[in-house]
Amino acid sequence: MKKTVVRLALLASAGEAAARLLLIVLGCQLAVLYSLAQTNVPPDLMGGLPPAVYPYLLDPTLYPDYTRRPTLVPTWKTFDGQPQFTALRQLPDASYTNQDLGRVCWPNIGILSEQAHVRVSQTNPRKGAQLLRQPQRRIRGQSLSQSLDELKRRGYYLFDIWGYVPGTETLQIKVPPKTLRLMGQKLGDHFLGTDIGENDGRYLFLMPQLQAPYAADRVGQCEQAYHYFSRINDDLGERMDALTVYWYWPYPLKEGTVVLTGAETQNRVTSSSIQYVFLRGAGKQYGVHWFGNASMFNTWSYKSYHNNQDQKSFVNGPTWGNSLSLLRRLLFSHYLYNSVILGYEGALFTDAWWSPTGAGPLSPLGQIQRDAVKFVDAHPQPGVMQTPVALLLDYYAGWVPARTLTTTYQVWGYLPYDAGDYLTHCVFDLVYPHYEDCSWYHDERGTLCDTPYGDLADVMHSDAAAGILKQYNVVVAAGNLSTADAELRNKLDDYVAGGGTLIVTAGNARRLWPEWKVGPPHRYPAGSVVEWADGSRTVESLAMDLCDASLPAGAEVLAHCGGTSTVVRLHRGKGEMILLSSPFGINAEPTVRGLMGNGSADQPLPQPYHLLAHVQRVLDSVFRSQRLFSVGDDLGYITGRKGPGDYTVGVFNNSLHSKPFQITSYCGEITNVTELPLGRDQHRAPGYWPHDFQQNDGGRSDATNIAGGDVRLFSVQVQETGVRVLPEIAPPKRPVGRMLALHDVADLAKEIRRRPTFFEHFDGVKVDWTYLLQRDSEQVKRDRQWLDRQKLRVVVDFSPGLNDFPDLTLMDILPINYARSVAQMDDVLDKMKLMGATNAIIGTHMPPELGATPEQINRSFARGLTSLCDRAKARGITLLMENWPGRWRGNVPDILRIIDETKADNLKFALNTATASVPDAIGLAGNRLGLVLVSAPFKNIPLTQGPVANGDVNIKALKAVQVPLVLDADYASPDEEFKDVQALWGDPASAMLQETQ
Repeated sequence: MKKTVVRLALLASAGEAAARLLLIVLGCQLAVLYSLAQTNVPPDLMGGLPPAVYPYLLDPTLYPDYTRRPTLVPTWKTFDGQPQFTALRQLPDASYTNQDLGRVCWPNIGILSEQAHVRVSQTNPRKGAQLLRQPQRRIRGQSLSQSLDELKRRGYYLFDIWGYVPGTETLQIKVPPKTLRLMGQKLGDHFLGTDIGENDGRYLFLMPQLQAPYAADRVGQCEQAYHYFSRINDDLGERMDALTVYWYWPYPLKEGTVVLTGAETQNRVTSSSIQYVFLRGAGKQYGVHWFGNASMFNTWSYKSYHNNQDQKSFVNGPTWGNSLSLLRRLLFSHYLYNSVILGYEGALFTDAWWSPTGAGPLSPLGQIQRDAVKFVDAHPQPGVMQTPVALLLDYYAGWVPARTLTTTYQVWGYLPYDAGDYLTHCVFDLVYPHYEDCSWYHDERGTLCDTPYGDLADVMHSDAAAGILKQYNVVVAAGNLSTADAELRNKLDDYVAGGGTLIVTAGNARRLWPEWKVGPPHRYPAGSVVEWADGSRTVESLAMDLCDASLPAGAEVLAHCGGTSTVVRLHRGKGEMILLSSPFGINAEPTVRGLMGNGSADQPLPQPYHLLAHVQRVLDSVFRSQRLFSVGDDLGYITGRKGPGDYTVGVFNNSLHSKPFQITSYCGEITNVTELPLGRDQHRAPGYWPHDFQQNDGGRSDATNIAGGDVRLFSVQVQETGVRVLPEIAPPKRPVGRMLALHDVADLAKEIRRRPTFFEHFDGVKVDWTYLLQRDSEQVKRDRQWLDRQKLRVVVDFSPGLNDFPDLTLMDILPINYARSVAQMDDVLDKMKLMGATNAIIGTHMPPELGATPEQINRSFARGLTSLCDRAKARGITLLMENWPGRWRGNVPDILRIIDETKADNLKFALNTATASVPDAIGLAGNRLGLVLVSAPFKNIPLTQGPVANGDVNIKALKAVQVPLVLDADYASPDEEFKDVQALWGDPASAMLQETQ
């Protein structure tokens, strides 16, 4: 190892306080004495995989959903290019005093209720959420409109309007649409949304009472959760913030109404490290920024600096709740995470939870925030946080941390972990050691985790667009991809071919690459030896399962156990796959048996499964290869890149005691290091340490040590070498005029949600007329809220029911049948108008078998069709007549003749490709063509509708048409749907590349 020691003017013997004061006075032109080592990446198993950087801040405007959502999400421009701070919890008036704490207003939902408009209690946070049932009244003499004017005058933000509690008399508030419009009109993009709140925790706790019976699988559990949160969405409107506490990270963002996401971080709920590995991933996947929030509450108490009378119900005071040292570390970790908003929920004042006027002495926590505001003004951005590793989970994983206050090793709050979930837990425990200790230890361990490789990962779910995956140098299939399909395989193949590294276990490889013929697992006893290609050996202390496979030529065996290859490298294009022969990388039999509770305070959680030693060696080698820096053992650190060779490195000591540190570079020789002063020292303030450790001596921070509980930020410049700079890639534009026929649909929203990547391929659906016939009008109105939010186009298909008997007829030859048909079709047309659907497919149908002449049949059909066109036009609906040769006058020329004879300006032609020559029909139709129903007849079975991928349909001609296309086949699986998407519109991954070139 080549080591360079840089000696600078400030002596290491200088006292910490004096040294930091001197740094501030000199404007950080001097730096402390640091031992700085430069070295190459240590020898690894993966052949020297180079580190990579993705140097682009999130830009929501590059995402296709930016304009598809019902409301635009904020961008860095919204926040003046730097994080903003929460500064007040009530609406201000003209006399409000801001003590340089920030510009974000974070009020209670009472300001939005027509029944209640009261100020949040300033002295008691637990009673502050209580709203009174009384007529709306003014806040300190001013109306909501006047308060919004005051916010606008000051340039403040209205954020995360909190306090909605389902099922309560005073807190389940349906926000009036006119109030939401008022806030948008007054504040524009400075209105940041209402708050879904901590309802993910509430849902987790109340599941036994909410579900009866429990959904038995993950898809069902996902739908149950959607059902719960969709009501919250309906009540709060279309511009919301998602403040999570436990687990429900990606799903609200996918719905399109969440404009910011964050977590309440504290030593009471899920580790902040885990919260943000999910939140960053979800934000990058769906194009939504995240915010930081540090809470006063821990498992046992909460922090306050004023005389609070609520001590009987919840212990509080200066030394209770989360320690100042933890709260300070949380704040700066959120800054380094590239959060757009930072701050605390309270306790900034010594005489109030939040000062109603902004005046009054600041508490030590308030001083920490004020110093942080000054710091961010001087350093608006720490650089782009570097997370080169994506941990890929199934869309329906519903993963919950191994231990919460009510669950242990359960997903979706109820279903027991499977092998893939234990793999997820074990990978997290490798990257974020002992994260599961959060909220269970009085010394606050696990709230922020040490990071042996740096905080280098984000969680992606399997619905991620191909372009999003390419923002990462390494993807680890870190759970059971139970719904893996041809589309996911296509994305992963494309990711690897483009230069990425994918690590996958046999359990997932079996599903994704069936041609590898991954066999059943074979048991190997404890003590089995894995031999590596470099001659080294790894002894497995626990029994394991391994699977044989038939791998393609060129596969490189990196390790084997007996006759089974355990680690294999497969080169594809510019990248590589690493196949692990273990089904899910963990021991075959649990080391702890029986029902496990979540344990006791200050006691570790029993661990029934662990990473196999050879699997851990692979992951360790890959993760080490992706480090840009290291800082020493048993510390946490976060790396931000400001530009080529210009970095910010944040170092965190999450223990109570001083530890040595050293900044080591793996991305080039260090040329300069400067510590960035974070403000005054608060370690002697009451409550700096956890409550039970008030007499703790955390040591000192100096040139080679970092004190217990401390956080330090450094500006580091290097002569950057050996780093792969990833290109900026965003998902492709959303499709327009591409639709999917859904058959036998009971709930349209549910059916679409079961296709997590639906909006990557389609912007609309075709449904059968009976779908609307069977729904009452009120339900259709409720359905429309979701449809409008998604901007989903709906075409209704009458043609299956137009058969004269037993369903619908357009002929009045038998009046009773015709009257019944008119009533049913008008009922559906009315509901189409309620739904916002403007297109319906019709067709010809068989005439009466007896009792009418051809002339009578023609005249009756013409009358019925003309009447239907008139009734549809009155409702703003265009009719599209489909060709179907098996029916009366059903071929293309006859259908076009009928359209011409009818002379209705809302009657167009719908080409069914299963029963006509595409080029010929398009040529005949001309401008009468309004829609194409795409399918191909099954071989040797005429007049059927099968996939076009293997059918005899002129796809080139279809690609040239300028009207909407509907995939109309009877698909047996999602894979068949995807193959038709590829056949008609090409590889989505390739389309993404074309968009960025």
